[in-house]
Amino acid sequence: MQRRYHSKGVQVIEDYIQRHPEQAFDVGTLLRDMREQDKTVDRATIYRTLDRMTRDRRLIAFRPDDTDRLFYQSAAEGESCHRHLHARCKVCGRVIHLEDLFAEDFLRQVQEAYGFEVTIDNSGLSGYCRNCRG
Repeated sequence: MQRRYHSKGVQVIEDYIQRHPEQAFDVGTLLRDMREQDKTVDRATIYRTLDRMTRDRRLIAFRPDDTDRLFYQSAAEGESCHRHLHARCKVCGRVIHLEDLFAEDFLRQVQEAYGFEVTIDNSGLSGYCRNCRG
């Protein structure tokens, strides 16, 4: 097994994600937070780290319809995030994990009614969360 080098920059990124587990963020948000903390991390390190964490399924990556920026959010701790649906708020970007029987029932009904099997990787719904709906 290949051991990965764990730089201070990677640790800064992981610390940010741990402090904001339910908050979607883009690279700009991450850079602003680092500046506020008087920490600097090379952009290439940021992109490499986010890419690796997404491949390792520690992060969810998504591109909202209204922007060309890529956003990230921590995957559910200890969960297989690629096995359930996600609902993303169009206002705040929060991603909610739909893990209950409702989501399973919905997927089963889509398959039965339309003969369409939904693949879960990157599957999500968009709308407005309770807080942003007002």
